[in-house]
Order: sequence, then structure tokens, then C-alpha cells
Amino acid sequence: MTISTKTYAAPITYVESSQIVVCPDGSMVSVWQSNVDDSSSIQTSVYDRNQWSTPEAISVAEQYSFNLKLIKDSQGNVVVGWLGLDINQAIYVLCVATKSFGDVWSVPVVLSSRDKQVQSFSFNSDTVAGKGTFSVIWTEIDNATGDISILSSIYTVGGSWSPEVQIN
Repeated sequence: MTISTKTYAAPITYVESSQIVVCPDGSMVSVWQSNVDDSSSIQTSVYDRNQWSTPEAISVAEQYSFNLKLIKDSQGNVVVGWLGLDINQAIYVLCVATKSFGDVWSVPVVLSSRDKQVQSFSFNSDTVAGKGTFSVIWTEIDNATGDISILSSIYTVGGSWSPEVQIN
């Protein structure tokens, strides 16, 4: 059975894993994985209740980025996380970027160890003492020993991510 006989010109581009959140003022933040040939990046656009901004990459250019997750708190602060292939180590690392309500995206941060493979992660958000607080939990495997660790980190809007804490 032939599905398609169409020939596509390079570069071959496709999008997947698109996600969107609506902020309290009605603005929206969208993120997606953009794939061009053999590279992948996390892209974003913001709707200001009038029009969508020009898409921009928020992931590190040297990484193959995928498996993104987007979360917001009740105040419209946003965090996006994804797995990035660390080219130097040939392992998957956990990357995050933050966007305070009405502000621009932060520079991406690698939360996980650079010598262990991240298998999965998840987020939660809440308001603590009037500030947006995000937590992330992830699992890492030590490829040399096979040991699995469960780690966490916390981010308070306007601050930075806490050092990772092993919880198992």
C-alpha cells in the first residue's frame, strides 16, 4: 500500500508536542517542539490578546530537545521543561526555562546531573506566601552502575532553582 508519493524539499520541518496555557489576563503562552531535518528545538509564541508574537527558540541550539512539558501558576507565571540530548556526554539532561507573568523567557538551565541519564520528569505549581512556586521531580540513572535516583528542585518566581535534592 502506498500512503504518499509526494517528494518533500529540504529542509523537512514538522511540529509536535504543542502545548498552551491561558494567563489570568487572557493572554496565552504556547510552546512546541520544532523539528528541522536532524535537529529539534523548543519554540514559543505569546498571544497578547491582540496577536501572536514571532516564534522564538528557547532551548539551547546544541541540544536535540524533546519531551516538553508546560505549566503555569495562578498568577500567570510559566515554566517549561524538556529533555535535551547533551552532545558532549551523549545523555539526556533535564532543561527548564521560566517566564514571569508579562516578562521574557529566562536563559535555559540544566537541572539534572551532566553525568547521569534523565528518564522522566513532572512539574507542580502552587502559591506559597503570595509567590508562585514550582517544583519538579525527575529520575536519573547512572549508566555506569545502573543506580536510579529520584531528585527534586524548587523554583520561586523571581528567584532561582534550588540545588537538587535526592529523595530516595
